[in-house]
Amino acid sequence: DLLLGGHNEYTYDDTSGTNVILDIYGGATAGKRGILSLSGRTGSDDGDLGTIWFNNDNNSSASPGNNMKLSCAIQAKSVTSDNNAQNDAGGYLSFFTKADGGSVAEKMRLSEVGILNLSDGGLELDQTGYKFQITGSGGGEAASMAIKNQGSHPAKLHLMSGHGNWSVCNSATVG
Repeated sequence: DLLLGGHNEYTYDDTSGTNVILDIYGGATAGKRGILSLSGRTGSDDGDLGTIWFNNDNNSSASPGNNMKLSCAIQAKSVTSDNNAQNDAGGYLSFFTKADGGSVAEKMRLSEVGILNLSDGGLELDQTGYKFQITGSGGGEAASMAIKNQGSHPAKLHLMSGHGNWSVCNSATVG
């Protein structure tokens, strides 16, 4: 365990002390906060800035493949149009997951301009025409979205613009 920030107990621990925790505390002064900073140094587009890996040590291989220890990752990459000559590069976040028996692949990307793309296999994650896109490959539910209200009221999708507003919802009456 590692406690940083001048305190001698965790700020939060619901594990009964059974896990290893990195706790970064902002201190006793109001307005101070703990910061985890991952830094890279690159002048190229798509350069590596920082990565968080989520590993399963019970998996058997450190090499890429369906039995690798890496199960999920969050990665930050640089965005620059001029090799960072103006010292103003941006960045995007990629989220990687691995299905049971599968390989790690990028499944979600949040672009440098706030566009969110989801994909079942890394398809069209650099698409920039829409603020939100779901991309699939195949039939059935490959490119579908569900809006679920677990209560007793309708689930709704609201489409709003200066040309008028539309709502799509299911019936409030069941049966």
